Formats: sequence, C-alpha cells, structure tokens
Amino acid sequence: MRQIRHSEIDMTQGSVVAQLIAFSIPLLLGEVFQQLYNTADTLIVGRFVSKQALAAVSATSNIVNILIGLFAGISTGATVDISNRFGAQDDTGLKRSVQTTLWFTAALGVAFTAVGIVFTPLMLRLLGTPEDVFLSARLYLTVYFAGVLGLVFYNMCSAILRATGDTRRPLCVLIICATVNTLLDLVFVLVVPFGVLGVGLATILSQFISAFILLRMMWNTEQLGMREAVQPHIDPAILRRILDVGLPVGLQKSIISFSNNIVASYVNRFGSGAMAAWGVHLRIDQLINHTVQSMSVATTTFVAQNLGAVKPERIRRGVRTAMLISLGISAIYAVIFVIFRDSIISCFNKDREVIAYGSTLILYLAPLQMINTVTQIDAGALRGEGDSKGPMFIMTFCFVAVRQLYLYLGFPKYGSFLFTILSYPFTWIVCALLLQFYIYGYKRHWSKTTSYLS
Repeated sequence: MRQIRHSEIDMTQGSVVAQLIAFSIPLLLGEVFQQLYNTADTLIVGRFVSKQALAAVSATSNIVNILIGLFAGISTGATVDISNRFGAQDDTGLKRSVQTTLWFTAALGVAFTAVGIVFTPLMLRLLGTPEDVFLSARLYLTVYFAGVLGLVFYNMCSAILRATGDTRRPLCVLIICATVNTLLDLVFVLVVPFGVLGVGLATILSQFISAFILLRMMWNTEQLGMREAVQPHIDPAILRRILDVGLPVGLQKSIISFSNNIVASYVNRFGSGAMAAWGVHLRIDQLINHTVQSMSVATTTFVAQNLGAVKPERIRRGVRTAMLISLGISAIYAVIFVIFRDSIISCFNKDREVIAYGSTLILYLAPLQMINTVTQIDAGALRGEGDSKGPMFIMTFCFVAVRQLYLYLGFPKYGSFLFTILSYPFTWIVCALLLQFYIYGYKRHWSKTTSYLS
C-alpha cells in the first residue's frame, strides 16, 4: 500500500467534515493571496505611474481572465483524473497521468504564447481599447503572453498537487509568488522606471519562479513519477479523459466571464455612482464566492478520490456535508454584510450615491448567494465523478443565455437598478432547479457507485 505524505490528504478515509475543511481552508487562503497577486499590478501602476498606464493594464483584464478561465478548466480535468488514480492507489496510472498532463501543459503554453503575441493587437481592437492607451496595453499584454508558459505550469503543478490532497505546499508557493511579484513591481516601477513594461516583467518573472519551485517539489515527491515524466510522452486516452472533463469547465468559465461584462454594461447606464458601487460590491461578493469555490473544488477532489476507492456512501455523505458547510458560511456572511452594509460600503467610498447603490446590492444579493452555493457544490460533485458537460451546459445556459434574455426583454420596460441586479439571483434560481432536475431525474439511472445524491 502506498504511503501517504504528511502534506497529502487521503479523502477516502477519516472524518468527512475534517477532511473537507482541511482541504478547503488552504484553497480559500490561496484565493485571498491570488486576489492580492492579481491586484498588485493595478494598485502600483495606479499610484506610481499614470492614469493612462492604469487604463492600459485594466484594458487587458478581460483577455487575461478568459485565458485563465480556460486553463483553470483544463486543470480541473487533470485534477479529476489524478484524484481518481490516487484514490484507487493506481501508482502506475498516476505517473502516466502526471507525465501526460505536464507535456500537454508545455504544448499548450507554447501555443498560447504564439497565438497571444500574434493576435494581441486584434484582441485589443475588438475590445475597443482607446488609442491613448493602446500602445501601453499592447506592450503589457505582449510581455504577459511571452511569459504565459510560467503561468500555465504554475497553475497545472498546483492542480496536480491538490489532486493528491496537498493544498498546503501550493498555498505556500502562492504566498511567495504574490510577495515576489509585489516586490518586483516596486523595483521595476520605482527603482528602474520601466512603467507598464516593468509591471509585465514582474508578473512573468514571479510566475516562472513559482513554477520552478513547484516543479522542484514534485520532483522530490516520488509517487508522482517526475523522473519518468522528463521523457516526452502524451497518453491519448488519458488526455482525452482530461479534456472531456476540463474543456467544458474551461469554456464555461471563459463564456461566463465574457457574459459578466455585458451585465456590467447595463449597470454602467446608471452613472458613475452605480459603477463605483458595483466595483465595491464585486470585491465583497468575492469573499462569499471564494469560500464556496474552495469548498466546490474540495468536493470535486473528494468525489473523485472516493469514486476511485469505490465508496458511494462516503461520496453521498461528503457532498451533503459540503453543501451544509457552504450554506452555513454563506448565511453568516449574509447576516454580517446586510447588518453592516452601509459601514462596509463607506470604507471604500463615502459618496452618498455610492453608499445607496452599494447598500441595495448587498441587501438583495448577499442573502440570495445561498442559492448560488447550491449550484456550485452540485457542479463540483458532478465534475468529481467525471461529468463536467452537464453542469457546463446548464450553468452556461443560465448565466449567459437566460441572464442576457432577462435583461434584453425586461430592461426596456422595467429598467430600474434593482431589476438589473436581480438578473443574478433570477438565474441562480433557474440554474439550481435545472441542476437538481439533472441529478435526481436525468441521472437517476446511474449505478450506486456513481450516484452520490439519489
């Protein structure tokens, strides 16, 4: 029997509650530091360079988010396959999966680099980037794509380690990455005045450093078979399974990210106060979303490992436990945010209009986030058993098609601010109902091994 390292969490045994919490907390902390990492460039450019430089960096965020969403989805596919093999104690298959994952990541990174650099001008034109910031935005995005290989290896190595229950080491590396990025930002902006170029260089250098550290950690983890992985080889069957799970998730994340920008365009119609409040609310909303997303990822790994170990009853108990924990945390967040909503908004901006809009956002959206919690845990569980297409189609249909149809048909007649923001809970409700129907109805024919809820 394989020996489990202290840094790994074998989720096929022990307390379900303890395993889920132990796995999800480092993920949550990782999300917090990822947020700091993502905002460092913006903060430093905004304070120490210029308004135009800030606009240039901001102009690239939509493109970067779509890229990150796509690759995050593919890494989910790798997580499911490796978790299955880890749970089944299939050490040979696990090593083949790691080898395939790493070499596919290398190929994908090279492709992203080439396509990104070539099509950067076109992508910025399609986004309507203003002429006064176009050259700076092009420079930043070109540098970003030049170093995208470090980004994809860093994220995929983190996913591989998490698949074996190791969330602590990726968290430690993320903290290092965020710290190095911030320090390099300051050096390349204040000491060596490279401006936007310096910020881009800081980002890619910190990503390469983090990727190297994670690869070194994996090299010293014998069961991952890194010494075999140095030989170029991609197993078609394993790659197909990774893409079957991961590609739908990646497309879903990318499409939804694009759709959110359309909703923001409706909010912008109410003026700068509404725009500012929406930006503040997104920061607050991320606290709930990051918590739920962390538990959703924990659920995916939990289901995948126990599916490999053929423990259907433990799967059902784990999903229900994850659901209760997430609902409880969401409820606590909602109560705190609603009670102190005015004070929270005023910490960001004391303008009365901003506070009024922000208070409305929190009052109506924070409590209803509990509905979204149900959808995220259900989706995480489905992905864990290898079904990512079902939740992809349902969530994409609801968060893109239904949400946009709601706004397109209703806004001309009921175009208030409240009506606009209620597009989110409306689609959460539709999505939750469709997922429940999918699980209890369409998939009732599942065997007892894979039916975790019915």
